[in-house]
Amino acid sequence: GMTCAACQARVQKSVSNLTGVQECNVNLLKNSMVVTYDDGGTIDPTVKELDTFLNFGDSIADGTKIRFTGMAFVVLNIGKFHFVRCESEYLYSAIIYGDLDTEYKVGEYIPAGWTGVKGKVDGITVITGVEGLKPASVSASNSDCEAFDFTGFLGTFKDGVSTYENDYCAFKTVAINNIDADGKFTITEVNADSTTSTMAGVNKFGIKYPTTTANMKFTVQGILTKSENGVGVTFVPTAITEY
Repeated sequence: GMTCAACQARVQKSVSNLTGVQECNVNLLKNSMVVTYDDGGTIDPTVKELDTFLNFGDSIADGTKIRFTGMAFVVLNIGKFHFVRCESEYLYSAIIYGDLDTEYKVGEYIPAGWTGVKGKVDGITVITGVEGLKPASVSASNSDCEAFDFTGFLGTFKDGVSTYENDYCAFKTVAINNIDADGKFTITEVNADSTTSTMAGVNKFGIKYPTTTANMKFTVQGILTKSENGVGVTFVPTAITEY
């Protein structure tokens, strides 16, 4: 907390220099701060400001309200799930969930400044209750919107997803086995040394499975999520096509 007038001045100056802040008033005696933002509203100082989705799943507690100050663009829409990537060197990913006041097409940027709450829907890490959306003004390149090709690297995710959580990705030439009535299945990839790697999958988006999978190879597109028990990775497909 603040202990002197110098602390008060330093906090007030730092916040006043943030992008979009019009006015900042810090009260030393009450140990409080009121901030006026560009839209004329006020900022709750407990809101977590982010300009990247790096380690979003691990570093932000569920129930935390966030304000995204970076640029993010849409790579896929499935019902109420809106898959986005931030404009950073590695295009880290997140999922916005809900009926949005503003609709965005694939490739369109969501202007900075929107807010939401980190949570989970059906075991998937998402951002809900999104507010402050503005119309898109520019679009990303088509290549940035494509699923990351992780073919040959399925085995590297056996211990967890880490920074890859919610990545929209693809594995090619894989086998699909053990499909059950609950939508669970197994993806198998043959490695360069002829060993195999497997990953659990579950059909949470209700996509159509192929009618037969025996002795066939497929391209699966979808997202990497944490397994329900917190150990390992589960693949949630958005499309399965014969390779």
